[in-house]
Amino acid sequence: MVYGNGLYVAVGRTVWNSSGGLDATTIFSSPDGADWTRQDSGFHEALASVVYGSGQFVAVGSRFNTNGTILSSTDGFTWTKRVSGTTNQLMQIVQGAGHFVILGANLRSAPQTPLFLTSSNATEWTPACRLIVRSISTARTL
Repeated sequence: MVYGNGLYVAVGRTVWNSSGGLDATTIFSSPDGADWTRQDSGFHEALASVVYGSGQFVAVGSRFNTNGTILSSTDGFTWTKRVSGTTNQLMQIVQGAGHFVILGANLRSAPQTPLFLTSSNATEWTPACRLIVRSISTARTL
């Protein structure tokens, strides 16, 4: 969950609906942190992390752990899918000093291969570096 531009935004995992179908990406917004509204982003990815910076919300995740998903929004209601350039799962995003940094990984490989993406505008993403570590939990503590 993050607060920015007068709005709280929370993201989560995609859920199955009562008909057995896949619901849209789970994004909720609230002006006060008490009353929440589910946003219909039109996408079907499981989101793991959201951040606010440089005038926009940015959320990351994947669909069925197979593609790197990046969504951005200036208002917390209308979301745009961005090209990540990776099929890795994206798990965490942070923002500071005018840059966004995403931690992702190929969880299907051994050893797990972390991937870092960076952007100054949240629309164009560049791989920053690659590390080989024993587990993704090690990379999360770097």
